[in-house]
Amino acid sequence: MKRNGALWLLAWLCALGGCSHRERNVPQAEQPIGAGSGGTPSESGAGGTRAGEGGGGAGGNSDSGSSDSGAGGAAPIDGGGGTAGSTPAAGDDAGDAAAPPVMDPRIPPTNGECPDLITGQQTIQGLDIEIFAGPRAATPGPLLFIWHGNADTGANALARLPRSIRDDIEASGGVIVAPNDTMTTRAGRDIAVSLDLWFDSDFDVADHIVACAVQSGRVDARLIYVTGCFAGGLMAGTMTVARSSYVAGAWIESGGIAVADWPMDEPLHAPTVMALQGYHDELVIDTEPLAEQLGAQLVAAGGTFIMCHHNGPKCSGPVELHEQAWSLLEAHPFGTAPDLTAGLPSGYPDYCKPLH
Repeated sequence: MKRNGALWLLAWLCALGGCSHRERNVPQAEQPIGAGSGGTPSESGAGGTRAGEGGGGAGGNSDSGSSDSGAGGAAPIDGGGGTAGSTPAAGDDAGDAAAPPVMDPRIPPTNGECPDLITGQQTIQGLDIEIFAGPRAATPGPLLFIWHGNADTGANALARLPRSIRDDIEASGGVIVAPNDTMTTRAGRDIAVSLDLWFDSDFDVADHIVACAVQSGRVDARLIYVTGCFAGGLMAGTMTVARSSYVAGAWIESGGIAVADWPMDEPLHAPTVMALQGYHDELVIDTEPLAEQLGAQLVAAGGTFIMCHHNGPKCSGPVELHEQAWSLLEAHPFGTAPDLTAGLPSGYPDYCKPLH
């Protein structure tokens, strides 16, 4: 009953304008991520502290013997943090002419003992987490976070991931992380506004997992992605902004961002996002304005946002659309973006449109 009432509360808040976004000027021409008009890319990881809220651990203690750079700030990737700048396979769906990387992801420091990233359930800094990990490959693979929706579990969200995507991550030696909600109110802001499901302190747990995964050499720092549906889609959408310093991209279902103008963790990098939007069920909130709100913020920062109205039930987008989203993201590591100046390439459904 608590969460059903919260859904009506969120709808009421949105009706009052709490979910609206301010008008922004969209760049007229696409630019490489990290380069402003006439400007130069930012220097990454120079010991600076994380912007916004929910930074990656106080003091950034490392238990693996390696020192962190910066006093309590985010550590830049180094030789032990995976192979930066992996080259996407040629001939993928969109953006074969993607711009070369112009900046490095900023990987946070570890904040405690690193977990073994092996298949099974683990408790990591208070969250029960389902992990699926492929066998180690010759080169580091991708890391995918899946955030589940209300009245759901990480195991269910992992099971719904299309088998082809799971197989691809497994073959690449990558890792899939699906946290479980603890059913308790945790520290920080409620990402979905009074649903009591995901909180911005959960990003701290994600930071620790990212740091350990990259430090272990299992994960390529440029291949960190997020996905989720409904409340999980709001968490995934918010993470693209709150952790734009290391998230390369996301695909979200019936999600977006519920807190208007959440500060971007790295203003010079806007992740590539593909939003799968079903029809509006009048019994729950309409997430389309929240998806548009996220898209407006990312596009204004120079990012790419593709909206796909598949008109099916929420959390039930076509498998082929999920696969297309994964192909798009996998082909564009951190710091690159698809070139959509001529629109979407052939093969995308007519109901998919880039937001400008």
